[in-house]
Order: sequence, then structure tokens, then C-alpha cells
Amino acid sequence: MTLVFLTFLVIFTFNADALTCKRGYDITDTSSEFFFPRKVDSRIVTCSGGEDACMRSEVTGGLASFIRLQASGVGYSCRSRASCVGIVDRCANIAISYLGRANQILKAADLSQCEIGCCFTDNCNAYAISTWPATTTTTTTTTAPTTTTQPTTTETTTTRATTSTTTTPTTTTTTPPTTQPTTTETTTPTTTTTPPTRPQ
Repeated sequence: MTLVFLTFLVIFTFNADALTCKRGYDITDTSSEFFFPRKVDSRIVTCSGGEDACMRSEVTGGLASFIRLQASGVGYSCRSRASCVGIVDRCANIAISYLGRANQILKAADLSQCEIGCCFTDNCNAYAISTWPATTTTTTTTTAPTTTTQPTTTETTTTRATTSTTTTPTTTTTTPPTTQPTTTETTTPTTTTTPPTRPQ
């Protein structure tokens, strides 16, 4: 009897601590009931062990070949906090798994808007992401229609400036000073000797 009581207590305690979230999907708005029938297939559930986060994705999309065929939907699930890391990058793929249930030909590339987030209190994902309190951890993204763009290659040419320096050797010519020839005039004194005159 004691063992049964303890087992019941453990199960009750586990269920009391388990998170409750909305799970499933709702097609909330559609321009074509044929392609996107309105459908509500969601409910509140008790999440399994290890699932301590509620996820909500809100998406709008349409068939690329039929611009007027638009639909909006919401997806809900229980998740672990760890799986919420990087969830923004998977928004389109996660959301299309809900909206795409209305029509399997809808692809992620046909989405025009996608928002996704995780919250961590009971049934928090039953409400629009825009109404979540600021203290709630959320991640959102908006995805434009996918366009295939060819990569552009930009070629950059770097021209190195070349400086040419021409050195002209300098020749120094030394011109000896011009010396005017010096003329030396020598004057030789002339002595005239007059012989004595003999008396007559």
C-alpha cells in the first residue's frame, strides 16, 4: 500500500510540475478555401519530460504562381529550451510544417512573413507573440519571398604607382685661372765715357 501511494505521489508531483502548452496548428485566414481550407487543429496538452518551453510560429504565405492565393496560420508545440536556440533560422521550415498541412504544395520559399518564439509559462503560446510581456524570451524574424540572386564577383585591380628617379651625374670642370703673361722690361744703364781732352 505504501509503495502504491509513493508511486502515485511521484506521478502527481511530475504532472503538477509539467508545463502545459498549446499544440497543433490553426489556419486562421485564407483567400481560397479550395487551396487553403480553414482548419483548427490545436489543443492544450501537458508537455512531456524535458519539454520546458512553449513554441509559437505565425506565418503568412501563398503560392508563388498564384499571387492572390494567400493564407495565414499559427503553429504550436512543446519544446525544450535548448531547441529554442537558433530557432529564428528555422522559422520558415517550422512554420511551413503547419501551414503546409492545408496544402502540401506550399513551400518555404512561398512565405512572405514568419515570426517565431519560445515562452516558458503555462499556455503562453496560446497568445499572439506581439502580446507577450517584455520579460519573456522571444525570437522573431520576418522573411521576404525568396529570390534567387546570382553571386556578383567584383574584381579589384590595384595599380601600384611607380616613381622613376633619374640621377644625372654632375661633372665638375675645374678651369685653372688664366694667367696673363708677365713681361719684364730690363733697362741696362748705358755709361758713356768721354776721353779727356788733351791740351793743344
